[in-house]
Amino acid sequence: QHYLSPRDFLDFIRKFLSTEEEKRNALQEQATHIRTGLTKLLETQEQVAQLNKEMVIKGEVLKAKDEEANMKLNMMVEKQNEAEQKKAQAEKLTVELAEQNEQISVRKVSVETELSEAEPTLNAAKQSLAGIKKSQLDEVRSLQKPPPPVKFTMEMVCIMQGEKNVNDWGEVRKAVAKSDFIPSLLNFDPMKLTEKTIKQVQDNYLSKTDMNFEVVNNSSKACGPLYQWSGSLIKYALILRNIKPLRDEVAALVVKSEELEVGRQEAVKNVMELENMIKQFKSDYAIAIRDTEMIRTEMEVVTKRVARASSLLASLEEEKVRWAATSQSFDDQMATLIGDNLIAAGFLTYGGIFDQKIRRRLTNEWSDCLENLGIPYRSDMEIISYLSTSVDHLQWRDWGLPIDDLALQNAILLQRFNRYPLIVDPSGQATNFITNKFAGKKMLVTSFIDVAFMKTLASAIRFGTPLMVQDVETIDPVLNPILNKEFQKTGGRTLVHIGNEAIDFSPVFVVFLITRNPFARFSPDLCSRVTMINFTVTPNSLQSQALSAVLKAERPDVDSRRNEVLKMQGEQAAKMKDLEDQLLNKISAVQGNILDDDSVIKTLEFIKGEAKQLNLAIDKTKEILEEVKAVSNLYVPLAAVMTAVYFSLEGLSDIYFLYQYSLQFLFEVMSKVLTAAKPTGPPSNDVATAKERLKFLKLSFFTEITRRVLRGLKFEDKLMFIVRLAQISTLESPAMQLTDPEVDLLLKGATPIITESSTAIINKFKESLPNNRIDEALAKQLLSLSFVSAFSNILASMTGSDQAQWVKFMDDPEPEKIVPVKWIKPNSGGADVNERLVLLQVIIIKALRPDRVLYALEMYITVVFGSKFDWRDLSKVDLKTIVELDSKALSPLMLCSEAGQDASGKVDALSTEMNAKLLQVSMGSAEGYTDADKSIAQAAKSGSWVLLRNVHLCPEWLAALEKRLSSFSSCNENFRIFLTCELHPKLPLALLRASEVIVFEASTGIKANIQRFYNSVPAARIDKQPAERVRMYGLLAWFNAVVQERLRYTPIGFTKKHEFTEADTNVSLDVIDQWIDNTAGQRAHINPTDVPWAALQVLLSQSLYGGRVDHHFDQLALDGFIQFTFNAKNYSSNAVLAADHEGKPLISLPDSLGRPALEAWIKALPDSNPPSWIGLPVTAEGQLKMIMAQKILTNLSILYGSAGDSATDDDESMEGGGSKYLFDMVERWLKMLPSESSLPEVSPEQTSDASALPMERYIAREVTKGKNIIKYITKEIKLVRSLLLGEVKVTNALRELMNCFQKGVIPKKWRTQYVVSSRMGLSTWIADLAARGSELGKYRPVLAKSSSPAVAVGKISAVKFWIGGMFLPEGLITATRQQCAQVNKWSLEDIELFLEMGGNATSESSQETVVEGLLLEGAKWANGSLQLSDELRCSLPPCKLKWQLKTARQGQVVSFPVYLHDGRTSLVVQVLVASPPSVPPLVWAQRGVGIILQVPV
Repeated sequence: QHYLSPRDFLDFIRKFLSTEEEKRNALQEQATHIRTGLTKLLETQEQVAQLNKEMVIKGEVLKAKDEEANMKLNMMVEKQNEAEQKKAQAEKLTVELAEQNEQISVRKVSVETELSEAEPTLNAAKQSLAGIKKSQLDEVRSLQKPPPPVKFTMEMVCIMQGEKNVNDWGEVRKAVAKSDFIPSLLNFDPMKLTEKTIKQVQDNYLSKTDMNFEVVNNSSKACGPLYQWSGSLIKYALILRNIKPLRDEVAALVVKSEELEVGRQEAVKNVMELENMIKQFKSDYAIAIRDTEMIRTEMEVVTKRVARASSLLASLEEEKVRWAATSQSFDDQMATLIGDNLIAAGFLTYGGIFDQKIRRRLTNEWSDCLENLGIPYRSDMEIISYLSTSVDHLQWRDWGLPIDDLALQNAILLQRFNRYPLIVDPSGQATNFITNKFAGKKMLVTSFIDVAFMKTLASAIRFGTPLMVQDVETIDPVLNPILNKEFQKTGGRTLVHIGNEAIDFSPVFVVFLITRNPFARFSPDLCSRVTMINFTVTPNSLQSQALSAVLKAERPDVDSRRNEVLKMQGEQAAKMKDLEDQLLNKISAVQGNILDDDSVIKTLEFIKGEAKQLNLAIDKTKEILEEVKAVSNLYVPLAAVMTAVYFSLEGLSDIYFLYQYSLQFLFEVMSKVLTAAKPTGPPSNDVATAKERLKFLKLSFFTEITRRVLRGLKFEDKLMFIVRLAQISTLESPAMQLTDPEVDLLLKGATPIITESSTAIINKFKESLPNNRIDEALAKQLLSLSFVSAFSNILASMTGSDQAQWVKFMDDPEPEKIVPVKWIKPNSGGADVNERLVLLQVIIIKALRPDRVLYALEMYITVVFGSKFDWRDLSKVDLKTIVELDSKALSPLMLCSEAGQDASGKVDALSTEMNAKLLQVSMGSAEGYTDADKSIAQAAKSGSWVLLRNVHLCPEWLAALEKRLSSFSSCNENFRIFLTCELHPKLPLALLRASEVIVFEASTGIKANIQRFYNSVPAARIDKQPAERVRMYGLLAWFNAVVQERLRYTPIGFTKKHEFTEADTNVSLDVIDQWIDNTAGQRAHINPTDVPWAALQVLLSQSLYGGRVDHHFDQLALDGFIQFTFNAKNYSSNAVLAADHEGKPLISLPDSLGRPALEAWIKALPDSNPPSWIGLPVTAEGQLKMIMAQKILTNLSILYGSAGDSATDDDESMEGGGSKYLFDMVERWLKMLPSESSLPEVSPEQTSDASALPMERYIAREVTKGKNIIKYITKEIKLVRSLLLGEVKVTNALRELMNCFQKGVIPKKWRTQYVVSSRMGLSTWIADLAARGSELGKYRPVLAKSSSPAVAVGKISAVKFWIGGMFLPEGLITATRQQCAQVNKWSLEDIELFLEMGGNATSESSQETVVEGLLLEGAKWANGSLQLSDELRCSLPPCKLKWQLKTARQGQVVSFPVYLHDGRTSLVVQVLVASPPSVPPLVWAQRGVGIILQVPV
């Protein structure tokens, strides 16, 4: 039981906030990384596509460049040729030009020689001309009438200048007035002078002798130089004209030379241009070649890059697809983040204490809540993958954590707690895991019983050392400040108060609270302070461990490879995840384009290369693993068997509190089997050899588990467990197993569907065998069998050629050996194997001969395990063997026995035999506790034995003992501790799991009980006078044996197992001694009649044995035996101790009174005795076996499915996925139950109408209750059907119903509707309810309004009441009593109830009520009278319940109990029945006679 508190809710909120923030940040970061990486990949893909396009363009450019280069080359060659031609031409012209220039030079010399004579004069004249001042010219110009020399000179100058009107002085003056007059003269070209002008000037002016330079110069300083110029110029002009041909020749030569020069220059220019062009062509060609090479190089680089990028993109396609899908899911994940983390936080807060199945249920229920609230969540979210990584799993595996879902979930809880964890660790897995995890931090281990606990705690808190506190079932208050985290901040220090001391608290401190007790119950306060984590083992985990243990012993090579491969797989998965993360991080971290950074591509290629190699390694690992699996799978069936056995051992605790087995117990058995049966030769891969070896190992395992377990089981459960082992042994072969319908028939009972057609079939079954061998009940059982495929031919077989075999089967004392089976339909069309066939025979025997089911089950065991498998021999207790071979120093040997039994004498004898020192302490007092502690401490050191007696008297001290023993670090290996106790439900379960439990039960049978009694009485006491004492002891021994033996036949012998103990016998001996001594005095003999028998009988009846009895009819039976045994007649010869129902003696006392005679008599008694010796019908033994068989099958149904051999009850299998068989069964039930419309109508007033008769009110209430029950049950069944169809969601109530349906157990709420036998199964209960519902229809006339009480009484009298099928049977008795008293005006106290058997079964008055369906046990009704009989049970015809006045009683009557069912736990009423005078009333009580209302199941 686990408690919740507001602290849990606050922790839930904290965990939700932290996980939500963590997951949100991680999701955002991952989204950024993935989307960036995806974008980079897409960009790279686009770039590659663009580069491919550019490559096409560059190819075209490259082609054009090649063509251009070729063109440039051709043009360069062409121009080179042309340049050479031009260069030759230019050289030729250069030669011609040189020759021409030579001629010109010669001619020029001649011209220049001639010109050199006149030229200086001309130059001097020009110089003089230039020296003329402006004032001098102005003076000439200002002259109105110039002097003749002036005029003469000026006219000559003007003529030379080409002036026309030189005779007009005014015109001359104008020419002189010009600003460029002098410059024009200085620049005057002599060649402009015509011959005419020259002649005119020479003749008219220069030839004048009276005019010379001096004359003119004297007339005018300006005209002198002009005159001189004119003369010089005319002379120069004449020379020029004389040399003109030469000059023209020179000019022509010059022109020609210039033309040649131009041609040469043109040629040179052309050559230069061509050379430049060639140079340019060379340059262009070089550039083109360079560009071509660059393009080609670039194309090669880009091609390689594109190829690498394409290859990289191709290799990243898987990642791209995954990242794209992941990227698309980010929005969905973000949308479901709140819902996902609510579930995760719920798991972290509330899930830890539960097992895996309940955790899954909680998760489903939380999901339903979120769905109802409209909060999105991921339906496919796995807690393990959501809250941990593969790297975590690898690390956890290295630390010794089993890799199954529950263990991984628990590791998550140990990693994500706010409150310190309290771990339930019965297997030690968590302890081992945590120890390895903190191995480097020197974890401290302590417990509350450790004397140094406080010191260890303070040290761990101060220095931050991890702390493990073991055996925590209650909390020491000193830990509360730690668990509550009550810290104080003082001056930078964090303090916590431990007791009265303030200790510095290290922030890295962590404490783990651990208990090995899976049944520990923690207080609500403790539950609120810690995180509860349940480390119970799971089937998958245990099978893996078992397989590993088997492989280590049988195939160590395979086991080593298997472990290496499994480890390698984990490492590879972690490395692959790391490589994927590296790849994503590298891509997302790229700045710019991926293709621009060659190092990035290289890195990505490296990572992908690593991943490729890793994938190859993974594939190789898978191949190796397949090879290993091929070998290890051969051993899986044995591991599965071991696992199934363990969980069946766990299931035994549901049957009886004493049956507690730890995982260590299984490992010890496994180790012993595998060690003792180690293979001698080398390992073989031969399948046939391996299977033969496995067969041997499996039988060895079953043998050892049988030897170790049976000694700790009660006798009635031993056969059940062996049958369960046989079932487990056949699990690997479906052909050996039953189908679901067949399993239901065997374990849960049959459900007959009674319809019109089936009624006819029932009649055929009843008529199938002669002499009424098949009654109504058996016919219904056979009808149910016929609905199952395997038994569908049973009616044809019984009425056909096999009829004689069936008759023999029904009559044979050992029918299990001759069951007709040829007609059985084989499963799946093949022949049934022996194992399955025997189980089918068990089903047939259960239906027709239930008294032989036990023997049939033993046949099944023999078929499965072989005839050499003697489980009875294996179950024998050899205490010496147990001590030597099976016990350990710190594992107590718990010797449990029934009340009154004591096994301590066996320990005394063994210690003497083995020469071991034995320290003994009787428990039950404070002194005993102190002595026990001292003795244990002393013996643990010295190697002595300790025997603690009656430890059931101190259950609290026992719980501490288990912790103390587990805390011992070492002890002497010879130390043993024995605990003797009674079978007491308060024995600590943890101690039972840690102990070797041995159950000692009293031997059955009269002889064994007498011998045990006789051996407990000292011989001296027996021989003490008077001699009659021996006979009295013999009588007491017989009486005690009868009482003890009748307890075996509960509820027939007694209605329940009264606690008659050895103390009752001892006190009875004391009382007998006292009366005998008082009577005898000092005499050697006494008269038996002198013994106060009446007083002795009263003491035995009321105080001693009778003091244990609280049931009236059990007291009557006890009184009958006391009176029959303790009387003077039994001192006569041939005194009869027991007689059969006809009065024939069965056993007599010896005539002699001495001890030798008594011992001889005891020795001569048979080992077993018939029930008639103890006053019961002979058939009671069969009934006992039937009850035991039914109990075995019921207990088997509890164990069935504990190891995976039945349908799971997971929610997934319930919602829309239930088994078809279960659905069909539910449909059958719904058809069986009457509809509401078919039941009588009842108004609320009818149940409380004061004017109505009591029986009318009762019937109205009965019908109302029946209708309500049927309506409720029908509604529940329909809900289950809807669940199986997937129309409704699973709830806790529906889940509980489904579990009950699958196990064939009546749901608790259904069982409270009305009382039935505790042995009744669900299918039988449904059939019973349907029958009860059909019975309600007969009450319609009574419910109709009656005109008068007489009419009402008449209607009621016409009804035959099936009292066993009524929902309120006690109400019928009360109503008939009230009605009888009311109608007859009698007092309730004055009337009593009679039961009239046989006769007219018609009610003739208001005093009578006809009832049917009654069974009589312990006697029979025959020939109109009640008779003793060897028959256990007979059906009674319709009977009358009749109330009459006590004063009207006539003849001998006997009071019989009326029980609701054969379990005799519900006494309905006592009835008086007429009995024959020949039978004393107490005899009926001794026979256990009673009336049963409900048909036994």
